[in-house]
Order: sequence, then C-alpha cells, then structure tokens
Amino acid sequence: MNLRPEGEKVIVKPDTAEKISEGGIIIPDMAREMQQTAATRGEIVAIGPEAHLRFCPNADGLESIEAKPGQRVIFAKYGGSSIRIDREEYRILFDKDIVCLITGEEDEEYSKPRISMVR
Repeated sequence: MNLRPEGEKVIVKPDTAEKISEGGIIIPDMAREMQQTAATRGEIVAIGPEAHLRFCPNADGLESIEAKPGQRVIFAKYGGSSIRIDREEYRILFDKDIVCLITGEEDEEYSKPRISMVR
C-alpha cells in the first residue's frame, strides 16, 4: 500500500496503547484512551512535497535535521484526521502538527529520549 499525502500533509502511524500490562493485567479501553503518551507518538509513514519538517538538534540552530519516513515523532494530540486502512490506524497531519523529532530512543520505559524542537 502506498500513501501519498498532498501539499503540507504528513502521514503518521500512531503508537498503540497496550491492552495487557507487563504483569498480565488487562487494561480496559477507557484507561487506554486516557494514556496520552501513546496517542501523541508515532512513526512517519509519508511526507507531502510541500511539508517543512526541519529540526534543530542544538540551541545554536546551525545544524538541522530533515525528517524522513521511518523516524519517530511527537505530534499534537487533537491535530489532523484519523483514518483506518487494512485494520491499521493512521493520522493525516499538517506539518505544523509535528511537535518534535525523537532521537536516541532505545527503551521507552527506562531511557529519556533526546527531543529536538521544530524550526
């Protein structure tokens, strides 16, 4: 399946909230909906031709990183539209709804990822 966003749009596959905890406890749907971190993180699937996703990894802003498909990002919780294709959920967002790029994320549970701010 090929998804091609138009203009300034970005398609992101959001992380899903776990249904069962590490201890084997089933997490109800209502509690999963309340987990904000799962709903605001995801992986870039496709980027539109006019989208501007340039991130500055340090304060001086001399270097910048151009986001590309496969990279993990944090996006606005209520931004964009949700769609479901082949039982997979995707979010179609404007480039301005991507808040930051996640780098150095080995283990979400125990490490603190470095976060690069947009523009």
